[in-house]
Amino acid sequence: MESDQVLESFDNLISDLEKFLPVLNQKGAQFIEGQNYEEAKEIILKAQKVLTLMDQVMKLREDWLGMGFSSNALPTEIQEERKEITREFLNMLRSEPHINNQTIKKPILQALINLGGSAKRKDLLAEIESLIEGELTETDLKTIPSNEKLAVWKSIAIHTLQNLKNENLVSNNEGKGNWQITKEGKEFLEEKY
Repeated sequence: MESDQVLESFDNLISDLEKFLPVLNQKGAQFIEGQNYEEAKEIILKAQKVLTLMDQVMKLREDWLGMGFSSNALPTEIQEERKEITREFLNMLRSEPHINNQTIKKPILQALINLGGSAKRKDLLAEIESLIEGELTETDLKTIPSNEKLAVWKSIAIHTLQNLKNENLVSNNEGKGNWQITKEGKEFLEEKY
């Protein structure tokens, strides 16, 4: 398994875990509305466990990135500093509003349509930004700890592209960094949005 495949596995797991939260939120709200507080408490505990697991997977992802596969391993002090930065970053993401995998799906697919059905990743990100710039929060514009040049929203968009590829809504068969919307992606965009 190559390094990129490991990262993709982490990203897919994070995305899959993230999908549980809206379902749990909805169930919890229903239980509270029905004054079934014991059931609501159980749902809250499950949601907290999902968030904890997401934190652990994100930490593992950051640790993987930090390994770098070079003979010059990072000193322990730097690794500990990165872990602390990652923890702070994850806490910030949990507590502050930001774009997520679900909310950026439509802009990604729409951007591909706007660009004639395919685009290089750089052009695609620029078009997505033009579509969502009014929705971007301060958190979205911050950079991620593992790449000081990559904004949070761009990192989420890149991860979501991989998820959309796994769902056969986009492809990148024409070379690395060149993305196309599939027939299924066009149908999904028309049906869902």
